[in-house]
Amino acid sequence: MSGQLIFDLPTLKNFKSRDFFVSSSNSDAVKLINLFPNWHNNGIVIYGPKKSGKTHLAHIWKSVARANLYNFESDLDINSIDTFNNCIFDNFNSLSVDNEKSIFQTYNDIINNKKFILILLDKNEFSIKLDDLRSRILALNSAEITDPDDPLIHAIILKFFYDNQINVTPEVINFILNRIDRNFFNLQIFLSKLNDLSIKHKSKISIPFLNKFFSF
Repeated sequence: MSGQLIFDLPTLKNFKSRDFFVSSSNSDAVKLINLFPNWHNNGIVIYGPKKSGKTHLAHIWKSVARANLYNFESDLDINSIDTFNNCIFDNFNSLSVDNEKSIFQTYNDIINNKKFILILLDKNEFSIKLDDLRSRILALNSAEITDPDDPLIHAIILKFFYDNQINVTPEVINFILNRIDRNFFNLQIFLSKLNDLSIKHKSKISIPFLNKFFSF
């Protein structure tokens, strides 16, 4: 399964294999998503670190399920949620206590309308005070996206250079791969800094360049 394009369906013809790389780090989440529409209680929970691809994965399901995505990290009006459509609740950790009763009613309306809910959490911890809402969420099947393994890190690095139209040698890729933290967030910080330094110094990215600016 590693490296394959998930959802090999006509509706995803614009998603290339480089857009979402499947590895052991996220395969459980992919398998759970792929069970749709046979989701227990019409919903699932995907949790994992920031920058781990949860939202990207959700956008792929969004196209398949024609779902609406709601970001709880933004100034979201709970009343704006369309309960007659499939829904994605991104950054659900950011749900405020004041909105718990409203989202509980909204959740029930979505399920009663026989629609589906995909919930995204930064980690497998959330402090929901309302017992009824917490029990609903805990009753859903869940999957974790863990820290990236080597194949996924390799794919992320390749994609970064491809997206930024940066040519590097395989030796540079391996040099980075053998030294970088196995952490999504730190990897993104490193790659962004690497790109900024390359532009600032008008220098190609090479092993001497990496050794000059980074302490691994």
